[in-house]
Amino acid sequence: MRLTLAATVLGILSAFIPAQAAVQIGQPVSVRFKAVDGTNVSTDALKGKLVVLDFWATWCGPCMQMVPHMVEMNQKYAARGVVIVGISLDEDRAAMLQTIKQQGMTWPEYFDGTGWDNRIWKQYGANGIPFTILLGPDGTALWSGHAAMLEDQIVKALKEHPPQLVDPRTLAQAKQLLDDSQEKLKAGDTRGAIKALSHVPAAAALDPDFASRAAEVQKKLDAAGDSMLADVQKSIDQKQFVQAVPKLKELSDALHGLPSGNKAKKMLSDLGSNPEAKSAIAESEKSAKADDALSAADKLRAEKKHELAYARYKEITKAFAGTEAAQKAESQVAQYEKDSAFVAKVNEKAGATKAKAALSMALNYKNAGNMDLARTKYQSVIHDFPGTTYAETARQALAEIGQ
Repeated sequence: MRLTLAATVLGILSAFIPAQAAVQIGQPVSVRFKAVDGTNVSTDALKGKLVVLDFWATWCGPCMQMVPHMVEMNQKYAARGVVIVGISLDEDRAAMLQTIKQQGMTWPEYFDGTGWDNRIWKQYGANGIPFTILLGPDGTALWSGHAAMLEDQIVKALKEHPPQLVDPRTLAQAKQLLDDSQEKLKAGDTRGAIKALSHVPAAAALDPDFASRAAEVQKKLDAAGDSMLADVQKSIDQKQFVQAVPKLKELSDALHGLPSGNKAKKMLSDLGSNPEAKSAIAESEKSAKADDALSAADKLRAEKKHELAYARYKEITKAFAGTEAAQKAESQVAQYEKDSAFVAKVNEKAGATKAKAALSMALNYKNAGNMDLARTKYQSVIHDFPGTTYAETARQALAEIGQ
């Protein structure tokens, strides 16, 4: 609720000091400091916004009366491009920190503990606190005075000096994509128009002019989206679930918030709870992953990395059983296994670590006199690593201790 001028004059007094020159309207104001929370603050970096410099202190009664109103204005206007920057004239840092936490003063605060000798106050302050300066998007002073009159000045500035809510590069990119979407829509390329619109950065919607243009394009796309959804519904009716899902996802994302976008989202949700559709989609995803794995294995074979390719093909036959890719992998495995020497070499390398560990354990049993355990372990090596030198070593050991 806005404070009136009468409330300012009759109900709120200021803490005064001997007069000093106030900031002049149109004067550039540049403030740079590290806030008490460790963040770096610069009014130069905040150009494009409406910036409020709020001079205050915890020992200043009128200032503390204004705090709830400052908090309310921050909540009300932050999203519209208004930034509050606090300049505390306190000397007690702990008291200041406790106050900003208790009062919900979430904006950055400058504190140097020097009271009226605060460097920013000495540069831009006036006769007393509370005192505020409102900076325009270009960083120059639009107004200065008691905080109780600030909100009227903010409302005025929002109309006469609207802040830049979107980064210029982001806005330029968004406008280009919107132009592209409009051109494609005129050419009858609805899918292309939707795709272009889907890449528009969400932040661009904060710019009123852009938001208005985008709304007109979205309205036209919404009608086109309904037509496309009718085609998707035909695919669903024909149980072409795999083809329907990506189209619905595209429409749901691109037309987010529009009626057709909500319809696409619901249709997608319905498919997710349809057992027949879920099964078809899962099979499709499995086949796609199998194809990717097969391509990777084929690449290894083309690069003559045969041992790695052979292992990948075997993995595919197990992980993606029933797919076309698994059948092709099985054929490649059979080709490799025609070469017994190659298979023996691969098995030798693959089982090296486990086989060596098993032989070591068997030898420990033998040295400890536990012949039964030693025999069992040697036999397991023969069984688990057939055709390898490890199996032959196990056979020789068995012969030495007698089976």
